[in-house]
Amino acid sequence: MKNLSFNIFIFFLLINLLVTGGRIASSDETATFLLVESIVHRGSLDVPPGIIQNGSFHNGKFYIWYEIGQSLLAIPLYLTGYAITSLIDLPPAMKILVLKACMGTFNAFIGALYAVCMFLFSQKLGYKLRTSLLLTVGLCVSTFAFPYLKTFLREPLLALALLGTCYFLHQWSINTTSQRFLLLAGILTGIGVLTRTAFIINVLPMVFFIFAMVWNIENKIDKAIRASIMYLLPIFMAGLGILWYNYARFGNPFDLGYQSAGISFDIPFYVGLYGLLLSSGKSFFLFAPLTIVGIVGLQMLFRKRVVSVYLWIAIIAINLLFYSKYYAWGGDGSWGPRYLLSLLPFFVLPVGEIIEKGQKISKIVISTLILIGVIFQLAGTSIYAGTYLREIGEFPYTRSFTEPEFLYKAHFIPNYSPIVGHWRMALHNFKEHLSGNIPTIQLNEDAQATRIPIQEENTSSLRHTFDYWFCYPLYVGYRSIIFFIVPLLMVLLIIIQWLRLRRMVSRT
Repeated sequence: MKNLSFNIFIFFLLINLLVTGGRIASSDETATFLLVESIVHRGSLDVPPGIIQNGSFHNGKFYIWYEIGQSLLAIPLYLTGYAITSLIDLPPAMKILVLKACMGTFNAFIGALYAVCMFLFSQKLGYKLRTSLLLTVGLCVSTFAFPYLKTFLREPLLALALLGTCYFLHQWSINTTSQRFLLLAGILTGIGVLTRTAFIINVLPMVFFIFAMVWNIENKIDKAIRASIMYLLPIFMAGLGILWYNYARFGNPFDLGYQSAGISFDIPFYVGLYGLLLSSGKSFFLFAPLTIVGIVGLQMLFRKRVVSVYLWIAIIAINLLFYSKYYAWGGDGSWGPRYLLSLLPFFVLPVGEIIEKGQKISKIVISTLILIGVIFQLAGTSIYAGTYLREIGEFPYTRSFTEPEFLYKAHFIPNYSPIVGHWRMALHNFKEHLSGNIPTIQLNEDAQATRIPIQEENTSSLRHTFDYWFCYPLYVGYRSIIFFIVPLLMVLLIIIQWLRLRRMVSRT
């Protein structure tokens, strides 16, 4: 099984690296990058002002609003990128782009771990190897998780933390005497809290799950308390880390920094809920078609895993309640319902029940939904989300997040849905590239001091680009054949690795 898990890791890592953007462009991504840079070079938590707006001044220094978890985990990649750029003779503007490209692979590795965790979880639920592999492919390639694995955003890490927590709690529920699974679950939850404090909303259902399992097996309250403490200990340590981080930034351990950002939870609940579940631009089910049949599978799985399914439903409900009221419920500008990415496994895992117990027509429907999902996600990987919003005139923002008309076209009008719009742009750009009309982008000399390191007059050219790492060198003038050969070799390796996986699964 270890060998199979390793090969799954390599397979999805190759896919994620192939489609990665090789860039750090959004404000969220840039903020995390700047924090890593400050920690490595200055041993400080403040970042240079003027590059992004996502932060606040305190005692004359500028601090980002975001938590420190991902920045700490990304330090090794930063050091790797810094070593590479120190050895290669490149112009300063190119050096910062190469460094950011190295950092931008962070979620490719996180996504590969996510795939392994999904596969192992499927196995523990009793599914066959083929079913487990299909579910893993469905989650990682046919849902809106896929385009996020090419970014430097926090959502993939949070998704891994939540899935991993539930996986280790499930492991513990099989053998409640094994306390190390509780500790591992707590560590992953702690990473989630360090990455986004709001992740703590998932802790209460977890503790209820622990109590329910112990009560059902032994009916001992003291053992339930001890088990809960084992799980909560790493989370408590993570909480102390957050308090220290807040104090170091703003002089107040309870100041998360978001207060000055104007963050609120005053959106009408029905607006956020409708947007997250049913809208043409952010619907959870539209951007992950496979999850539709997951609802049926969840009912089937309930008969076998009552307590586990209750946990999943509680997690789904509490996140929907929380983010439906959030003023930026759409997580803009991004692909699909960004803040619900962590919920995807709880709809995809139950699909295994239908695959193994359903009729042939059910399997055909599932395969069709996976294929449709892959087509949808290719639109999300090919065009950068912010570029599409520029294309339809909704970026730069002219309205606040709380206004009903904010990103109205992209959110609620079907023919402006990003799924349609991204494909329209991708086909148009493909025709331009085939005709030899490849956009040219000039870099700012001081790329270090800008969020998007290109000259202002070139921003319109971004609408004609593809968001793949092997395309950007062409746009800035590095038209080497290596940028054609390497992607082709990666595609070949992906095919070989898939055939190897199929062979391993059929033999096991």
